[in-house]
Amino acid sequence: MKIIVFSPDYFKMHMEELAGSLTTASELQVVGYDDFEDLLDLYPQYEDRADCFLFTSATALYVIKKKYPDTKKKLYVLDTDSGHYWQAIAQILASDQPVNPKRIPVDFLLFHGEAYTIDHLVTLWGHKIISPQLEPFLENASLDELLTSRARMAQKLCRMWDDNEIDMVFCGCIGIIPWLEKKKIPFVCAYPSRISLAEAVSKIESELAHQQLQDLLPSVILVARPQAESCSYSQEDLRSALLDLKTKMQYGTVLEEINSFFYIHTTAKAVSILTKNLTICGICDLIKRKYSIFPVSVGYGIGKNLVEARNHAELALRESFFRRASFYLDDRNVLIGPLDGANPFFADSKLMNRCAELAQKACISSNTMRKIMFIVDFNQSAELTAPELAHFLGVTVRNANRILASLTENGVAEVIGTRLVSSTGRPSKVYRLNVLDA
Repeated sequence: MKIIVFSPDYFKMHMEELAGSLTTASELQVVGYDDFEDLLDLYPQYEDRADCFLFTSATALYVIKKKYPDTKKKLYVLDTDSGHYWQAIAQILASDQPVNPKRIPVDFLLFHGEAYTIDHLVTLWGHKIISPQLEPFLENASLDELLTSRARMAQKLCRMWDDNEIDMVFCGCIGIIPWLEKKKIPFVCAYPSRISLAEAVSKIESELAHQQLQDLLPSVILVARPQAESCSYSQEDLRSALLDLKTKMQYGTVLEEINSFFYIHTTAKAVSILTKNLTICGICDLIKRKYSIFPVSVGYGIGKNLVEARNHAELALRESFFRRASFYLDDRNVLIGPLDGANPFFADSKLMNRCAELAQKACISSNTMRKIMFIVDFNQSAELTAPELAHFLGVTVRNANRILASLTENGVAEVIGTRLVSSTGRPSKVYRLNVLDA
């Protein structure tokens, strides 16, 4: 495993010494950068050479996240919060020389209004971990604001020094140290230690090892023509497209056809690549764009073994049939989708299991029960009449009455009254559908 450590040039030698002192299975390479613009140029050069990246600055990490939001590599920050800041502050306050904490600014607080001194840090934040307090600012700042943050920070501190507003600087941003030294402004810095680097590398190795195991989990992609729609293409068209697509996927896939359903056997890593980390339905996109085949129903399943992956793909495909979109069911039984929608939802498979249980209990199909559950959830009301249910399901009122009778006979629904649903005719029975109860 190779970890690239990005550090300001000023701090590169120190980081190389820390990295060289560690005993680790990973290869650590320290890469220095002059400023954030330099970092933006360097990152693409190293992206394919490393398994992940470690930054000595949270701001640097966010610069990369904002400039390259689609990066596939994991990004980590070397957190010096675990006692280092507070130890350094304690040393300042316990110094033999008299100090005024109100005249010692904390560099990374300068853009947080007037509360930017050690006195504010201790009074307002206590002994909280610092990084989470800064994340909202980094998250909301624009790329341009982050790129110029070090220069603006250093310039403001230099002006404060010239105006005799400060006595020294508590420095959390290593990159501004050259400015402070040039101006001969006293500073104290909580440098990352060997322990903090070792902890960071250990965490990274553990997370990536777990991810590698996850990537190898069996996956099944189940593809079929939509059940409720007429298609302009044939089963043979879909078969030819998938066979051609299989040769181009290069994921070591196996394709089999069973009863008009196409099973693509691959790995979780392949699904992640194909769906761009579950943001699109890669199969639908490729088939539509390259073969003009649309619409198509797709269910992605991940499992701890092949049987579980197939079962999950079949459950996801059922959802695809009903919702007319692609869905993904992972090894933790979490349903995610629609993959090609702006706002995908996450649903625990307990809901799907309850759907199957209620369908069996009420002697109706799982597909019909799932539609009923969706109707109740969508309407935020469990009360329906037969005409209303007929409208939502797209069936006749007679069929809706049969469904409601079956639900009632088997304890899944109950009659709670009557109401008029039209200006003519008799009142209709109102049913309470007990389908979403725990």
